[in-house]
Amino acid sequence: MNFKLLAWVMSIALTSQSVSPAFAIPVAQFVVASGNVTVSLPQKPAQAVTKGDAVENGMIITTGKNSRAVLQFQDDQLIALQSNSVFKINDYRFDRASPEKSTAFFSLAKGGLRAVTGLIGDRKAENWKLELPVATARIRGTDFIAVIFQGLYARVTSGEISLSNSAGAEIFSVGQTVYVGSAADLGRSIPYSLAPSGIFDELQAIDLSVVESGAASGAASTTGRPTFFGISTATAILIGLGAAAVAAAAGGGGGGGSNSTTQH
Repeated sequence: MNFKLLAWVMSIALTSQSVSPAFAIPVAQFVVASGNVTVSLPQKPAQAVTKGDAVENGMIITTGKNSRAVLQFQDDQLIALQSNSVFKINDYRFDRASPEKSTAFFSLAKGGLRAVTGLIGDRKAENWKLELPVATARIRGTDFIAVIFQGLYARVTSGEISLSNSAGAEIFSVGQTVYVGSAADLGRSIPYSLAPSGIFDELQAIDLSVVESGAASGAASTTGRPTFFGISTATAILIGLGAAAVAAAAGGGGGGGSNSTTQH
């Protein structure tokens, strides 16, 4: 076995910030998946999920009637989805050593969600973004609810959110209820009593206190699908690349696999 080659590959694994798609690491985990919850990738069929399953970049999460889901990301932020929702992870990249270098870009096409800030939102709020049909939401150390219904209704539980579209941008703080009628209308604060009756009830009923801090690095999959939650991201990368190096060394180093490189 070529131990020098293996040591070199391990050093790359431990220091790299990203890896090739072949060794991609899931970015989140379902800590709640109740009812009909599915994930899909472009041009691939939807797949049913259960609690403990992992989620990758680019996945679309869909909840059916009388269904709900809670996702916990690597930085411990939470996204809770109500029934009949369509949510996409557009681009999530977490650097645990330097959270301010991380990004979280999501979109909600239908339904409603509750978002609770993690390390990314706390350290670099401008690197967190949620695209909605009528506005783009950004956060400032935040816990908020957004529901798509004849426009957008939102409720800020803590911190602040900004909502921007072609009409401009407005900032809303704790306790405010917000309405955005269309992408051409500026968001405005409204009395809670003017929001449709019960519009926030389903999301407010999802108990997030059962989610333990750090669960995203310690839980195990209940379905046998690949997850990173039993080991650290660096270790997962190390195992994947180390296995490739061992295979190459065992084969005398003649295979093409030894030409793989780590992306930066």
